[in-house]
Amino acid sequence: VLEPPGPGPYRTVVMLHGRYGDEEVMWIFKNATPVNWLKIAPRGIVPEARGYSWHPQEYGTWPELPAFDPAVEAIADFLTALPRVYNADPGQLYLMGFSQGAAVSYATAMRHPGLVQAIAGLVGFVPGACAAHQDLRGLAELPIFMAVGQKDPLVPREQALGCAETLLQANSELCYHEYDTGHKLNAQGIRDLQAWWRKF
Repeated sequence: VLEPPGPGPYRTVVMLHGRYGDEEVMWIFKNATPVNWLKIAPRGIVPEARGYSWHPQEYGTWPELPAFDPAVEAIADFLTALPRVYNADPGQLYLMGFSQGAAVSYATAMRHPGLVQAIAGLVGFVPGACAAHQDLRGLAELPIFMAVGQKDPLVPREQALGCAETLLQANSELCYHEYDTGHKLNAQGIRDLQAWWRKF
């Protein structure tokens, strides 16, 4: 937790790590977010052989939306507790997820429309088969920053393009960026992410 000065309530960004990560790894992105916001990085709910995850996903698979429900409910409970615990502004809650953390961010917005005000999805994916769910309405008009690595071996560009199409079909306010990199965000990506956060 990084608490800003002043009494609050605070605009809040919750940073969700990817598979095999933990609550420490997302702080590399803290300077890409607005200075005077409350910043929080929770730990994934599934212990792995190394690190933690939000869902025990097998390599190369794309879990469907219901597979993320346990993680979604944990995150929703976490978000609703933040105003009481850290004086977060309940009307100014934002998610930033990396890889699988991006997937569970999208899933949270779909399952709980209106709970979050925007999502930054970094080299991640949209849960599969979500087009068949009415939950796509939770993405309508939601500002979304989507960063894609053109050489990403874990979330290939073709997969990311399909996910972007789903977000567009859901009528989200998609800000799509591709970068000449792998499964990470390069310096230009950080600059673009900073510029996007400044809109809020």
